[in-house]
Amino acid sequence: MNILWIISSGWKEGGAENYIVTLKPFLEHMGHTVKILASDDRPDQPHFSDYTFKTYRGIFRVFAHVWNIDARRVLKKVLKEFKPDIVHIHTIGHASPAILLALHAHPTAYTMHGPEAFIKTLLHWCFPSSYFTEGHAYEKEYLRLTGKLRVLYHRFLTDPLYAIGLRHVDTIISPSAFMRDIVAKQGLPSVVIPNGISLLPYHAPHQSRMNNTVVYVGRLEKYKGVDYLLQAFSEVLIHVPQAQLIIAGDGSMRKDLEQEAQALGITNNVTFLGRISREALINIYTQASCVVIPSIWFETFGMVGLEAMSIGRPVIVSDVGGISEWFSDGETGYAVPPKDSHAIASAIVRLFEHPETAIVMGEKGRARAEHFGMKEHAQEIIRLYENMVTQGNMFPETKREHASKNA
Repeated sequence: MNILWIISSGWKEGGAENYIVTLKPFLEHMGHTVKILASDDRPDQPHFSDYTFKTYRGIFRVFAHVWNIDARRVLKKVLKEFKPDIVHIHTIGHASPAILLALHAHPTAYTMHGPEAFIKTLLHWCFPSSYFTEGHAYEKEYLRLTGKLRVLYHRFLTDPLYAIGLRHVDTIISPSAFMRDIVAKQGLPSVVIPNGISLLPYHAPHQSRMNNTVVYVGRLEKYKGVDYLLQAFSEVLIHVPQAQLIIAGDGSMRKDLEQEAQALGITNNVTFLGRISREALINIYTQASCVVIPSIWFETFGMVGLEAMSIGRPVIVSDVGGISEWFSDGETGYAVPPKDSHAIASAIVRLFEHPETAIVMGEKGRARAEHFGMKEHAQEIIRLYENMVTQGNMFPETKREHASKNA
């Protein structure tokens, strides 16, 4: 089977990109050919895409998010030359709704990895934190004028085109029931297929339990809540002065977070690694006493937590989004309210003080993570593709009704 994936970023920007890079070799091992179409954004980063389309800057960017001419042109060329049996959109951003209208003759799936501009209840999560009043990032009641204008831009320009274009999407995939319920509010039915992970080699928790090391892996963006983790860690050091915090990842907030660590007086106990290799990531996980996911936004799925669990580490997570669908509070770690640095600190100290609990949680976490292996996930994705090719649109009437209502 020839499979074409479309994604906005062609470099390992976040969860969606890492997911497809991990999934691709599993499908190829099954005998399928997978090609990736992505934007040329961030040429300073190594790209994994096979085909690229242009991104635009300045005033041209405003028009490109409505209708990216080059994305449509390149896609039509790829469809003609590669002749995919299935097209699967992972994120659309830079590609714009222009690509949807080129897919009327091709079975098309669309995975809702996170917020997209056409999902009205999630639109504000697509904006930079500068669109909000300081101290109220991602609270839509505190949108600045620029943010309010951006809402109108999408409502009157991009939304109508997406409504028409979504008629050509045969199957929408939600990685969690949480995301399914969100897209359902837009009148878009979806099937729930949890993301898979590449299971990491299990390392018995006792090997690192005395390290008192906390690990964060992910993007350094405001919505990831790393500033709350830093505040929590300064509190942890009052109880466990030798504790260490390792932060692996990069993003627009890195300098701000480094400055915050300095202001808190914890720089000797905090290490910022930036982006790291897969091998280095495994090494970091093995050093961890626990892994923290302090997100302040919903996590559609949250693969980092499952990765940490697969290696045998307890996780401390914000109780948001679809995380509860693979995480058990008190069994595989601790859930805390978002934006609650004191709760994060208390959970970390509890694990430090009770290593036997951390060991049991790590073992249970590994057992739970094994249900989300990428091999089994790849088989499920292929079964879906095969059904789409033979049966066509899974929700034709419902989605066309939605599109016509919103056109």
